[in-house]
Amino acid sequence: GANAVTGIINIITKPAHATQGGMVSGGGGNYEQQGTARYGGKIGETGHFRVYARNIGQNNFRTASGAEAHDQRDLRSAGFRADWGLAGGSSVTVQSDTYTSASDHTGSALTLTPPASTPVGYTIDQQGGNLLTRWKHALSATSEWTMQFYYDYYERRYLNIGERRDTYDLDFQHRFLWGDAHDIVWGLGYRQTRDKMDNTFVVSFNPASRDDNVVSTFFQDEIALNKDSLHLIAGAKFEHNHYTGFEYQPNLRLRWKIDGQRTAWAALSRAVHTPSRTDANGLITSTAFPGAGGMANVLQLQSNPAIQPEHVLAYEAGYRIRPNAHTQMDVAVFYNEHKNLMT
Repeated sequence: GANAVTGIINIITKPAHATQGGMVSGGGGNYEQQGTARYGGKIGETGHFRVYARNIGQNNFRTASGAEAHDQRDLRSAGFRADWGLAGGSSVTVQSDTYTSASDHTGSALTLTPPASTPVGYTIDQQGGNLLTRWKHALSATSEWTMQFYYDYYERRYLNIGERRDTYDLDFQHRFLWGDAHDIVWGLGYRQTRDKMDNTFVVSFNPASRDDNVVSTFFQDEIALNKDSLHLIAGAKFEHNHYTGFEYQPNLRLRWKIDGQRTAWAALSRAVHTPSRTDANGLITSTAFPGAGGMANVLQLQSNPAIQPEHVLAYEAGYRIRPNAHTQMDVAVFYNEHKNLMT
């Protein structure tokens, strides 16, 4: 999707049946301490669960003079996951996490009166939580669909600056085999984000609160041009967002397995980086310095509500060889064309 321009992070967690029993771990030193406790068990005949709690703390480090720096932090989190296998090839997952954290920092307080900028110590407080439910259903040995709902709450505060965000996400995917040559996956998605900002002299947003919606759909077909050696992946994702409207991201990839040791591939794709809330609605005062008449001069970063999305057209090719079971070598080349870079 949008903003997966230079790569994505895909986190896959273990199912609850893989973490049965109890586990306790901990560690500590002169600056950092941490501890984790987890327990997993069964729910009826086909269900499993796990619960966990974790705490991480770091004391203030010391400066070169021996004084304590203002940089201690702590993070506390807890959560659970439950999985059930149902009749007819279905499975259900429910999981949730919650956390609170505080971290000390040193920065500058900006004002319109001398000395304009003064060092200040402050604490960033964060808290949040999430809930995810996922239902998978196998229609046949070669076809299955997944429906997932996700909610996330996030709050961050420091000095007089505050942000609260609620995100609702609904996702549907269907994967199936068509004939002997096509592995097809398609899906639909909807995401709504609601935020509320506490505007200050240093950071402000106009409007201070807004709802953003993203509607998306995608289709991808992995085609076996030659079942054993040549595969073509053709697909595209289409999205509509509140900042730039309709966006499309096609992807074409060819993989040639020359033999058991050698593989060559090539790809052509288009990716989009859409503006953020700050890019479109933010005003940031980054520097203040004394000016004439006892007032201060300020340097501000002004957003642009009409900002355009970044586009990249990527050409890629590569060659991989594995001469033996212990050695593998890759060579890859790429050429990217960027447009509308945000500067």
